[in-house]
Amino acid sequence: MPTFVHTEKCDGCKGGEVTACVYICPHDLMKLDTDRMKAFNQEPEQCWECQCCVKACPQQAIEVRSGGIPVMQNVDVEVHPGGDEIRSALARQLWQPVRWSAGVQSLVDLGVTHFAECGPGKVLTGLNRRISRDVTTASLADHAALAQTLEDWK
Repeated sequence: MPTFVHTEKCDGCKGGEVTACVYICPHDLMKLDTDRMKAFNQEPEQCWECQCCVKACPQQAIEVRSGGIPVMQNVDVEVHPGGDEIRSALARQLWQPVRWSAGVQSLVDLGVTHFAECGPGKVLTGLNRRISRDVTTASLADHAALAQTLEDWK
């Protein structure tokens, strides 16, 4: 679910040196077109989908393009089908507790059997194993790990 910037809403964070989305993007994918003062995702296919930019945008100019896949939000443990609902749940995550265990258990109850943690670290992979011993987990820290996991999960 890559992010999409609505250029008509984006004001380049009012001409500051660094926009909120550029500053917060952990993979340096968000860039500012300084001629137009509009932000954009320079490599949407490389986006790890952390959605930090969506949460940080003061103009709410960035949305999640769902691509038709429902998303379980761990703030309310509900499945959200579209961008506006996902945006609302992400905003609530800023001040409400994350219900990770309940969310993972709900996914298991819905029939999810495989979980992949994208990015460095294995904390969530370990948590998922503790929540349900019946799931298959993987930590995808780089492209090689992704390729190996895809091969293993065929």
